[in-house]
Amino acid sequence: WMVLLSRWLPLMPEVVACMAGVARMRARVFFPALACGTVPMAFIFAWVGRYGREEPVVAVVLSIVIPVILWGLFRLVWGRGRGGKAGRGGGDVIGD
Repeated sequence: WMVLLSRWLPLMPEVVACMAGVARMRARVFFPALACGTVPMAFIFAWVGRYGREEPVVAVVLSIVIPVILWGLFRLVWGRGRGGKAGRGGGDVIGD
């Protein structure tokens, strides 16, 4: 699930992909999760890009705002799942 969901967040796709490799995640699990996270995101950003031909400022704003909102939601959910530790500093991203 982390591989799938991380595709929508800034910086997280690379970190999660590296961690999947370190954890020796099976390719037959990794690649479908990667595709399930990337394909919908690609369609959304393709739509934003097409819309950007008519309204380039709106497209740029959406391209910035969508990941920021998703990052905030991720931190909110991640914090709840970890006993509210998100955003307090200290500890590492993967686990305390």
